[in-house]
Amino acid sequence: MIKILSAIDTSEHAATVMEYSCFIAPALNARVTGMCVIETKKIEGPLLRDYLSTVGLDAGLDYKGTVKRFLQMKSEELLERFRAECAAREIEFDAVIDEGIVTRSIASHAESVDLVILGRRGEHAEWHASPLGGAVEGVIRSTPQPVLITPRKFRPIRRAMIAYDGSAFAKDAFELAARIHRATRLEGIVVTAQPERDEDELARVEAEVRELCTKHESPFRFEAREGDAAQVIPKAARELEVDLVVMGAYGHSKIREMILGSTTQQVLLSTTDVPLLLRR
Repeated sequence: MIKILSAIDTSEHAATVMEYSCFIAPALNARVTGMCVIETKKIEGPLLRDYLSTVGLDAGLDYKGTVKRFLQMKSEELLERFRAECAAREIEFDAVIDEGIVTRSIASHAESVDLVILGRRGEHAEWHASPLGGAVEGVIRSTPQPVLITPRKFRPIRRAMIAYDGSAFAKDAFELAARIHRATRLEGIVVTAQPERDEDELARVEAEVRELCTKHESPFRFEAREGDAAQVIPKAARELEVDLVVMGAYGHSKIREMILGSTTQQVLLSTTDVPLLLRR
């Protein structure tokens, strides 16, 4: 049985994570683990001590214990709601409440699952400088399992676009999309982007994709577009009206992308209304 780890918090994105988890799990015969993380920095650290001193409270009082018990209660309520939604769809469900750094906690629990699902933004989104949640990029970089980043609103997945550049990461992403296709029979479109059209290279990539389609029994359509991948992928997703974008977390040059800012990050920032499934 496939195992899914779905990370939720008190943000509005949590409901969408639950919906996508409940949509995907039956199709893949998967077991879902709902996870809440009580962030240590909310309870410990200089910020809380400074605040208590400012308002004239003794940092030695059981204020930290009260905060922790409150966060524990909110986590239990969220997970109970998640459990009920899974039970209504006859999905096997486990619940985990962890305490620590969100990124580290998710990455640690992800080691024993096959897919991680989390929202694009978290409960402190309005105070975060990035349009992405603080944990998203960290989880993508630290988790070897596939990660599904959900948008603000849910919609059923019927058509997927696979961004393909010939890299090992792209081939892994293709294999993952093919696996989903075999389980759900969703429509798949493979899109490759070239800065400048090169007919010989295009023919090679298309032949490679056809070979992968045959190998994985996935009759995906192939489409080539001209331009930079960071701009082509979001535009193609809108024009093709897909419900899911699947791509490798890195391209041909992992080192270059880590230094200069990855195509993945740019696509995450530009593709906001469909889920993005990343494969490392």
